[in-house]
Amino acid sequence: MSMTTWLVSSQLLAAGVAFVVNLLAASVLDPTGRGQLALTLQVGYLLAILGMLGMERPFTANVSGRQFNETVSFLERLVRPGYWAGIIGLLLVLYGLGTENYSFVMIGVLSTIFVVSTMHMKIVRTAYIASRTWRPFVFTGIASQVLLVACCLLLTVLHVGAFEVWFAAYTVAGLVATVVICTPRRVSPPVDSGQAKIGRTVRSQGLRLLPASLGNTAMVRSDRLLIPALSSAAELGIYVVVATAIDMATWPVQQWADSRLHAWKEAPPSKRMVSLMCGIALIITVGLVAVIAFLLDYIVTQFLPKPYAAGMTLFLPLSVAAIFYSLSRLTQGVLISRGAGTAVSVIEGAGMAVSILAYLVLIPSLGALGAAYGSVLGYSVCFFVSCVMAIRQKSEAP
Repeated sequence: MSMTTWLVSSQLLAAGVAFVVNLLAASVLDPTGRGQLALTLQVGYLLAILGMLGMERPFTANVSGRQFNETVSFLERLVRPGYWAGIIGLLLVLYGLGTENYSFVMIGVLSTIFVVSTMHMKIVRTAYIASRTWRPFVFTGIASQVLLVACCLLLTVLHVGAFEVWFAAYTVAGLVATVVICTPRRVSPPVDSGQAKIGRTVRSQGLRLLPASLGNTAMVRSDRLLIPALSSAAELGIYVVVATAIDMATWPVQQWADSRLHAWKEAPPSKRMVSLMCGIALIITVGLVAVIAFLLDYIVTQFLPKPYAAGMTLFLPLSVAAIFYSLSRLTQGVLISRGAGTAVSVIEGAGMAVSILAYLVLIPSLGALGAAYGSVLGYSVCFFVSCVMAIRQKSEAP
């Protein structure tokens, strides 16, 4: 099987699990509890992106031909400052707010573990793309997803309505990647001059891309962060049930683009090829959005508690937003392969500014629907600007 096939297959597995777990949580948690779980997860994902220091895509574009263990060790050393930043941040928060609230302390500790394990999942995936060694990657993906489903099924059967316990299930499932990263069989090779040079290049490009990574995450996740603040946690609970399902339609194109970064760097696609790839990505995403929307409409109306039926009004705008997001990921991949990380950061910054401004204006009056419209605006700006730049941009020196 090709690398793209493995990546897409793993993402389809993750998509299926996310779909099932999303609905299991909604069947037990009320919209407020579902919103609190979503908010906690989004904060963790955002911190994990920050901890990776923007180095995922530059690493896959610059590193190849190494063994998996060597590649994991190399990338882990590069992102290690992110671990310390997360731990120090947790200690400062606990010191500032106090440790008398045991529930808060538990969430803080679980969040730290969740962030590190999420970073490790990203390291395993990136090391697979660079080394093309599929066994650790496949094991990590399957084991973590099976463990997550098993934990969530147990919580559903027991009818556990505390979102903290559901968050603990996500944390436990993520530890599989940590076990793979820290396995005693991995031997850290010495750093040679060539590796040090590549490391400096990856760090430099990663820092240039970090604003883009944070901007992209802010657009993907800031709606989840702002809905509780500007509306209510219950609105977020309704929103996230639909948004999580629709987001899955973007994953195949993301995997395809990430798996082609090194090839595009070696042989940059022509303007005509970029246009053709966008057309293929559009067909794939629209088809998946249609299937997911049909299934979700049936499940929400037939199986979930009545309050979640309000999410049906979000299908269309969130589907349009997913299409724009998928296309922008592809065109930005082309730019990154050309070394145009600064341009990507500018694009993501513009999209983030538009989306957050729209959220601030629309969410107070429209709630979850305002967040959906804001996503459409932000992602459309990203796509149209990145598409033009992908066609016109010349390669930059790394």
